[in-house]
Amino acid sequence: MDLTQKIILEVQKIEKKEGICTPQALVKASKSITAPLHNQFEWDNDNAGEKYRVWQARKLIKTVTVPIENRQVHGFHNVTITIQNRPVQGYMSTIKILKKATLRQQVITKALKELMYWQTEYKKFTELDRLVNKKQLKLLSKKYVKK
Repeated sequence: MDLTQKIILEVQKIEKKEGICTPQALVKASKSITAPLHNQFEWDNDNAGEKYRVWQARKLIKTVTVPIENRQVHGFHNVTITIQNRPVQGYMSTIKILKKATLRQQVITKALKELMYWQTEYKKFTELDRLVNKKQLKLLSKKYVKK
């Protein structure tokens, strides 16, 4: 059985038992060393603590908004830049990104990919069809998104 099938079974088992599957319930169900998803979690508390603090840092960075053209926008975006000939992923100010064409294109490309994902993910909900201008998305995707 592959990992996806294991996840589905475990989530459905919890959902059946508790009415809904929360992340906390999945962690609890996976604590036993014999649990099907046990190895998918970090059980070393030092490592897990560090990873959680990194997640908290991401969350903190994403809370910042700045005014640009009379609108509040995210203060930072996740981008990849080259430092000493090595790609480094991290956050950069929106103001700086808007001024540099390559970074601006990177953020637009990421946004378009997210829109295309969103469109695919929720296409079964016809009520959302009119939220995305499909012709405009297709044109922009041709310009920015390399396949």
